[in-house]
Amino acid sequence: MIKAVIFDFDGVIHDTFDFNLKWLNHFVNDNFKPLTNQEFRDLHNGNSYNLRIKNPKLKDINYVEYRKVTAKARGEFQIEPQIFKEIKNLEEKFQLFIVSSAGEQGIINYLNNNNIINSFKEILGAETHRSKEVKLQTVLNKYNLSNNTLFITDTTGDILEAHKVNIKTLAVDFGFHSKDHLQTAKPHKIISCLSEINQIIKELNNS
Repeated sequence: MIKAVIFDFDGVIHDTFDFNLKWLNHFVNDNFKPLTNQEFRDLHNGNSYNLRIKNPKLKDINYVEYRKVTAKARGEFQIEPQIFKEIKNLEEKFQLFIVSSAGEQGIINYLNNNNIINSFKEILGAETHRSKEVKLQTVLNKYNLSNNTLFITDTTGDILEAHKVNIKTLAVDFGFHSKDHLQTAKPHKIISCLSEINQIIKELNNS
């Protein structure tokens, strides 16, 4: 029986693709050309921090400063009403968490501003660990969860990290990666709206 749902933040709860790309390029050394859209998408084919370290444009970025300057702006984003509704619906039945590569303060600012922070038991961001595999396992251990957990994400890299801790993933096709690309990482299912989550959980619980 599914007891918990873990959300990625960027690309799932809020569309931050252009925002994150703009700010990463703000920190790119002037000796390099800005990251392209495709280069940014490719950073999420695995652990994004490991891939950034290997990229000469990004390896010297001060990510503590990056998270600091973007935290306030994240807090000013307005959540889409449908996303808000689906999270509140899920909260009534399941424990909810956020596991993200974004800075925790920025996510907290966002959730506070949109009156939804109490829907989540815990937020594990960049400050907790750079590996989503580690953060997912931390949630499983701390709350005595295992394969009764779903992870909602939008990138192949996250799906691959979730496979390592045996968590089923639902991939959204409205985030950083396309449906075709997401399929290469073999998520449990690909969805186009968070309203599909409840039905998928019913199917899993009845199987």
